Amino acid sequence: MNKETIKALVQKYTKKVQDKYPEFKEPIVTFFNTTAKAGVAQCSTHTVSFNTVLAAENSTEFENTISHEIAHLVTRMLYPNAKQHHGPEFKRVHQWLGGTGETYHTYDTSSVKKTRNVTTYKYTCNCTTYEISAKRHDLIRNKGKQYKCTKCSCRLYPVVRNGYLVTNKG
Repeated sequence: MNKETIKALVQKYTKKVQDKYPEFKEPIVTFFNTTAKAGVAQCSTHTVSFNTVLAAENSTEFENTISHEIAHLVTRMLYPNAKQHHGPEFKRVHQWLGGTGETYHTYDTSSVKKTRNVTTYKYTCNCTTYEISAKRHDLIRNKGKQYKCTKCSCRLYPVVRNGYLVTNKG
């Protein structure tokens, strides 16, 4: 399924909702191609976003994803105080739109790039070099937290080269 088909289906579902609830506005449609998510609804901006890779690979099933994301916007409009994102109100709306009411997809996501660039910092002791997460590095720098080697029990110190902390980026 391509972007134009997705936009056409968003319009189709918007029209169905507007026939019963004329105040419902057509959402903004955006696209992404990373993460294993098939779609995302952002109620605060009235936006729906779809994964182009999963849409292309799952054309026949992807219409359920589109109705799913529209159902989030409709549910928020009709039930602003609903406590669950995928609660009974959502399921009723999704089924009314023609969807399954299911909350998660089962698409094969192996072809989608899911990795993020995560910065780690190199720390060392007398025997080993560790890669410390940015969160732990901040705790060390800003809160005085100390970490010890699991082998020799010595305190870990940051690796410094040419006056700079060494990260996984070199």
